[in-house]
Amino acid sequence: PLRYGGIRLDQRQQVTGLLRTWDDRFREALREHFPRDQAAVLADRYLAVLSAQYKTATEVPAAVRDVRCLEALVATRLPQVDLSNDAGDPRFTALRLYLLEEELVLSDFLPVLENLGLKVFSADPLDLVLPQAGRVRMHTFLVHDRAGQRLAVEAVAPLLAPALVLLHAGRIDNDPLNALILSADLSWRQVDLLRTYVNHGVQIGTAASRAALLQALVHAPDTARLLWQYFAEKFDPLKM
Repeated sequence: PLRYGGIRLDQRQQVTGLLRTWDDRFREALREHFPRDQAAVLADRYLAVLSAQYKTATEVPAAVRDVRCLEALVATRLPQVDLSNDAGDPRFTALRLYLLEEELVLSDFLPVLENLGLKVFSADPLDLVLPQAGRVRMHTFLVHDRAGQRLAVEAVAPLLAPALVLLHAGRIDNDPLNALILSADLSWRQVDLLRTYVNHGVQIGTAASRAALLQALVHAPDTARLLWQYFAEKFDPLKM
């Protein structure tokens, strides 16, 4: 085997790896995801505010995603959402919500997650103060779906993240129909269209209650998706 200074090269690499601190690995990871000059600025900015507790609890790849979301939060001043399966426990998906100068009332927000078909097993808040923005709160929720499985993040994140932002802002209804976002692979707009059907059904008396119509759709996600597809086909302007 190759030797360097009397030490096998693979052993030297192992020793070097052990000597690299979390900060060293964080700087290196940022250089892999951002231009070199920007990576250096970001490393200095966040290493100045990330606590030892955060570093102990957070793997470097997750920290890089946090940086991306925090930078988007600062730029837009709008809540950000991240989903990942690196929670450290193979049972759970980590759902992170990033808020700027805002408190989150857990008793209000947990029903939002439950109506999306998520079971929440823990909630962990972390506060950061960014000089260029102010106080940021990162909420990490460990969740899985109603079947007890982690989420297929790449498939569901484009549907779930925008819905969560709008639900947090109170711009769409928080009711059990939102479970169709995950169970029927529908966007929040498509679910909102089905909600219009439900409200119309209540008005014309097709069911005993609104709750009955909601449950009928929630318990039949394939039928709910077919109903959306029927609407889309019927009113597609290119086919009319």
